[in-house]
Amino acid sequence: MSKRLKKGYLFIYLLLIFVIIYPYERNIEASESNKNVETIYVLNDNETKSLENMEGLLNGDFGNNDFIEIKEPISVYNADSNDIFFIYPIYEGNECNYVVESDRKGNVILSNNIAIINELSKLEPGKYLIYIVNGKYYAESSNIMKSFHQVYVNKFNESSFFHLLFEQKVSFVQNMVDNPLGYSDNSKTIKKINVTSQISQVRSVISGYDNGWPSYKCNITNFVTQGNYNLCWSATAATIVNYKKGTTLSAKYFADQYHISYDNGSTLEQTLTCLQSFGLSYTLINTRINWEQIKSNINNDKPFAIRLDGRIDGTMGHQMTGYGYAYSRTNSSNPNFRKIYAWDPNGYQISFLDSAITITTSGVAFIWNRSLY
Repeated sequence: MSKRLKKGYLFIYLLLIFVIIYPYERNIEASESNKNVETIYVLNDNETKSLENMEGLLNGDFGNNDFIEIKEPISVYNADSNDIFFIYPIYEGNECNYVVESDRKGNVILSNNIAIINELSKLEPGKYLIYIVNGKYYAESSNIMKSFHQVYVNKFNESSFFHLLFEQKVSFVQNMVDNPLGYSDNSKTIKKINVTSQISQVRSVISGYDNGWPSYKCNITNFVTQGNYNLCWSATAATIVNYKKGTTLSAKYFADQYHISYDNGSTLEQTLTCLQSFGLSYTLINTRINWEQIKSNINNDKPFAIRLDGRIDGTMGHQMTGYGYAYSRTNSSNPNFRKIYAWDPNGYQISFLDSAITITTSGVAFIWNRSLY
């Protein structure tokens, strides 16, 4: 056998070994990289209130499971708003399909935005601080800094917090709270909730029971996202128009139609103009709409627009589409037993209690201050 042929066989032999062994080694590395990942933990002083509100909020929407588990939260410092909030992973069996975001006062929202959970699972072992700067998530340890996804568009100057050393950042967060910081791998179950769900469709509004709570939702299937632009106003209008008129508009449609820059954002008045241009009748008010009006809108198959004030330098606003509600039959007069479903055009469905003073979504604690209904 020639030397060239021997070398050829040797190459094939080594290649086969590589093909067989490499996936196995890669899986081991991936598995090991999920271990020993801990995040800096800030005690939620109002966790009892947060959990009570979650129990009402989490009723239903989990029809394939007997119970769900709330895990220990991920503490996030938002340098843009100089505030801390908490992300509680919600597990159905072995899968995390939802999270609850809570502010420090116990106000909560339910979201299917699990991107941060997926990103944390890919980190190398270490102790990490999770924070947001200029609308982007970061995970930083003593020797690693990793950026994640953009949760909102922020045109403000970059925070000086970003340029601090890791130890300085930890000290900065420590100085914001009275309790010492700890570490958590977010695997500990802190509450288990029994759930059931039965769903049936009635005309365009989906009606059902979320763990005994009657629920009603507009049957929207084309939720419009704003992308990496300040187009929440246009995405809200497009979501409603697509649903009511059967169109397939994108978030850029109305910005192009009215010659508005994708990065400038716009007002609730402009959203109203967009809806009216398609013959839809809406009323603008400078407050959140009350429970009876929410019920009236949804029962009449009419999504509504929610305008939020983020109070970052008094200029950050956001818009969402309200598309459903649910309530406890025995406590329907209590806002703690009523919830509202909304679409955040950053890309996920959320729900929050009617009693919520603030709505923490996309990493910002907002106040609902204006509406279209």
